[in-house]
Amino acid sequence: MKQVVIVCSIDANCYAFEPASGKALWVFEGDSAFQSSPVESRAAGTVFVGSSEGNVYCLDKKSGKQIWVREGEVVKKLSFILFSALFSVAL
Repeated sequence: MKQVVIVCSIDANCYAFEPASGKALWVFEGDSAFQSSPVESRAAGTVFVGSSEGNVYCLDKKSGKQIWVREGEVVKKLSFILFSALFSVAL
C-alpha cells in the first residue's frame, strides 16, 4: 500500500493525503470533533480514531470508508493517549 498521511480534526473530518505530493485522497466525516490521533493497523489496512462524542471509528485506510463504529459512553471516559497506546501494542 502506498504511503498515506491521515489527519483527524476538530471539524469532525479525517483527511488522507499523499505525503510526497500533498494530493487529497479521501475525507471521512464523523459525528463530532476528533480530538485523538488516528491509530493505524498496518496488518489490517485500517485506521482507528475516537470522537469527542465517545465513538470509536474503524476506517479503511485506502478508501476512508467506515468499516464499523463503536458507540458509547465508556469510550468517552477513556484517556485517548492510553487508548492509542493500547491499540498500538495490540495491533
